[in-house]
Amino acid sequence: MASPGKKTNATTLPTCQYGAGCYRKNPEHFKEFLHPPKASTSTDKTSKGADSKTPDANSKTSTVDDTSLPPCKYGASCYRKNLLHFAEFSHPTAVVRKASQDSGSDTDPTDKKVSSGQFLVDGEKEALEGKDTVYFTLTAERNHKEGSAEQTHFRLAESQFYRLLSGTNNNYTIKKVEYVVNPDLIAKFKQSKEDLKKERGEELSYPVLAFHGTEVKNISKICNTGFRVPGRAGFKHATDTGWYGKGVYFSEYPEYSMHYIRGAEKLLLCQVLPGKVFHCKKLIHGAALSKGHDSHISPDKKELVIFNSHHILPCYVVHYKLSSGEFIYAKTTPGVRKTTKKTRKAGDDDDDDDNDDEEDNNDVDEMSLMYLYSYFNVN
Repeated sequence: MASPGKKTNATTLPTCQYGAGCYRKNPEHFKEFLHPPKASTSTDKTSKGADSKTPDANSKTSTVDDTSLPPCKYGASCYRKNLLHFAEFSHPTAVVRKASQDSGSDTDPTDKKVSSGQFLVDGEKEALEGKDTVYFTLTAERNHKEGSAEQTHFRLAESQFYRLLSGTNNNYTIKKVEYVVNPDLIAKFKQSKEDLKKERGEELSYPVLAFHGTEVKNISKICNTGFRVPGRAGFKHATDTGWYGKGVYFSEYPEYSMHYIRGAEKLLLCQVLPGKVFHCKKLIHGAALSKGHDSHISPDKKELVIFNSHHILPCYVVHYKLSSGEFIYAKTTPGVRKTTKKTRKAGDDDDDDDNDDEEDNNDVDEMSLMYLYSYFNVN
C-alpha cells in the first residue's frame, strides 16, 4: 500500500482478480487494486500503454446496465443459477461504484432499498418505527409484480425451503409465510453485524440465511424476545447437551429439522452471523464457544452452532404441509392486497399458547435448516 504522504500512481497498482465485477465494498480494497472491465495481466497493461482507458476504483464512469431492476451486487460475475434471481436483479458489467465510497456502512442494495423505503411491504415502515413485533402474512401469487416487496420476501423464503429438499422427499407445499418485523431485534442485529465487521473484517461479517425448527409454542416467543443462548435464564437443549457446543443449532437439510419438531408444520427462517467459525473434528458435549471464534460447525458441516443471541434475527415463519396433489393458487379478489399483518407486544404469546411455561422459551432442538450463500461466508 502506498504511504499516506504520497499520492498513489494508479498504473502501479495490482489488478483485482475480479476486475469490474468485483463484489467487495471495502473502500480500502479499491484504493489498493485496479478494477478494469476485464481483469488483465501486467503484460496486457504494458502493451496497452499510457492511452489505456481502463477505469480505476475511483472512476465515475463505471458501466451500469440501463434497467429498472436493482443491480445484483456481483454484477456480471454473479455465481447464482436461479432464474428467479436473474428475473429480479440486473447484472451490469460493473456494479455501481458509489457504494465503494460510502463510509463503512453496509452498502448492500437491498439494505439501501429498505432504509430508503423502496423495498418495504405495505405497513412495514410504521412497524419499524414502532416497538411491537408485527407479522405480515404472504402467500404465493400467480401474477408477477415487478419490484413487489411482498413477492420478493415470499419467494426468498420459498426458495430457501425447497432448495435442499432431496428429490424423493420433495412432497411439501408452502401454505404461507409470515414476514416478521421486530424493531428491537433488527437494531441489535445490525449493530452486531457492524461490530463483527470491525473485528473480523467485511468477509466474515455477512449473515447466513438459516431455518430453525422448534415446537410451535416457542416460535412467537422467539420472534418477540429473541433466542436464548448460554448465560440467559431458561436456556436448555431439548434433545441433548449440545454435541458441538452449548448454543443454538442449525442444519442444512429440512428433513433433518422436521424429524425433531414433533409433527409441527412451521419453521423459522432467520439471518445468523457465523463470523469466524470453529470446525469441530469430534463431539464436544456442552462445550463453550471456542476461543477466538464466533460459532461452531459440525465435522460434516451440516450443523452450525450460534452462541450470541444478537447474532440471530428471526425473519420469516414458514408454514408448510404435505402435498396432496397439484399446487393451486389461493383465490384472490382483484384490487385486494394479499398482505395482512398482526401485532404482538413483546412477551405476548399466540392465543392458543397462554398456558405455556415461560421456561419453554427456546427449547433449542438440534434441528434447523440452513443454506449458505457464497457471499454469506463461513470459512
